[in-house]
Amino acid sequence: MRLLWAILLGVWLPLGVAADEVVIGAEDDWYPYAGVVDGELRGLTPTLVRAAFEQVGVGVRFEVMPYARCMARTKAGQLVACFNTLRHAGLEADYLWHSPAMFRVQSSIYALAASKQTGLRPVDLEGRRVGVTHGYEYGPDFDGNPRIVRVVGLRDENSFRMLLRGRVDYVMAVEANVAVLLARYPELRGRFRAVGAAAVTESYTVFSRSHPEGAKRRAQFETGLNQLIQSGRLAQIEQEWRLEWTAQAQGGSPKSPVSAPTMPPHGQNRTPKRTQTPGRASGAGLRGARLGAGRRHRLDGGPFHRRPGRQWHPAGRCGQ
Repeated sequence: MRLLWAILLGVWLPLGVAADEVVIGAEDDWYPYAGVVDGELRGLTPTLVRAAFEQVGVGVRFEVMPYARCMARTKAGQLVACFNTLRHAGLEADYLWHSPAMFRVQSSIYALAASKQTGLRPVDLEGRRVGVTHGYEYGPDFDGNPRIVRVVGLRDENSFRMLLRGRVDYVMAVEANVAVLLARYPELRGRFRAVGAAAVTESYTVFSRSHPEGAKRRAQFETGLNQLIQSGRLAQIEQEWRLEWTAQAQGGSPKSPVSAPTMPPHGQNRTPKRTQTPGRASGAGLRGARLGAGRRHRLDGGPFHRRPGRQWHPAGRCGQ
């Protein structure tokens, strides 16, 4: 039928080329899920999104940009969709969501390697300085807690270097991103360790409520995603990417001895049991109040002030 329409229109469409194409916003700095590597967009999510739309005969072109700008443009109807978004009640009404989620993500709490703490949860971070990356979400139990003092860096690397300098007490980061980070910066290996975790969260491609094609494209993607799941292709894509970042973290290029994470399977929550937090002095609450509980702070320790054109999303990812 496609070939017949092409002939009728006097246009020749190669059989391997989709007659329909959608432009999707892609974040540029969250590899191995999505990021620019050697000038090329790579990662699990662009591979998955392209495959899902191909299931329904739609081609995909990615417009790469910082995540928070991608989200803002999608909300404004300038883009039809954006990824990767961790679902949060504060974002629920702003976007259209597909079902099921694309995959699950584990965010962990990191401290200096000498720390004896284990089993921490976000509630144990109240009143403490926690390094986070500009624009990232870490799950509702962390993002929804205003008593955690967030110290904002541009990248995960900034947060871990602040931890080494004593400018933060902990760092919140996604396991797979940390594995790639340690492969890229070998001087950071062995200098910090995971001491707890947030709840396992789910990652989505969110679709615009105000874009004229938002609902249509969401439905197409949802159909394609479910076909990938039923055929087993989604599990294959996840495995291919798991092998790639495992190779990087266990001696690939670049080499790194850190053990790579495994993605939590659907339905499994690896959040550790809560334990008493060693070293939480009775003055921690007062200290948090002095810093301004729930306020974000710059790399130099001062308060993070919102600039024109930059807004914080309730889930923690912000700006442009």
